[in-house]
Amino acid sequence: MEHRLPIGCAPNVHVSLVLLPEECASLSTRRFRWQRARLAALRLAFGLAFRRRLARLDARRRSAAAGGAAGAPAGPPGWEAAASAAAPAMAPLTGSSPPRRG
Repeated sequence: MEHRLPIGCAPNVHVSLVLLPEECASLSTRRFRWQRARLAALRLAFGLAFRRRLARLDARRRSAAAGGAAGAPAGPPGWEAAASAAAPAMAPLTGSSPPRRG
């Protein structure tokens, strides 16, 4: 409203004007230092746990593709064939970013 956006003028167009807390941080005079530090620590911890889980799942997938290892869950009969037919060229789940497209 302050910047005179034409909200509600277009027929059959419904837009949600919602701002995320990260987007509104600059609008507040308070700095919330402890909350930001807590969120940064949580982001780091969850990121590490997520990457560890992906690495474990990738190792399990690689061992199953290499002939299976003892202790690896087998899954339902025929799931390897269905998975390989659905995604024949799966990239390994590593910490690197995917290649960029032109």
